[in-house]
Amino acid sequence: KNYKQLVEFGADALVAGNAVFGAEKPLETIKEFKK
Repeated sequence: KNYKQLVEFGADALVAGNAVFGAEKPLETIKEFKK
């Protein structure tokens, strides 16, 4: 939910384990992260 803000603040590595593997549509979640 807050990954875009984290990247804006300078984060260059994020862990998305449960956000992806627990998602109803994991592939769609990955696509959203890549935007």
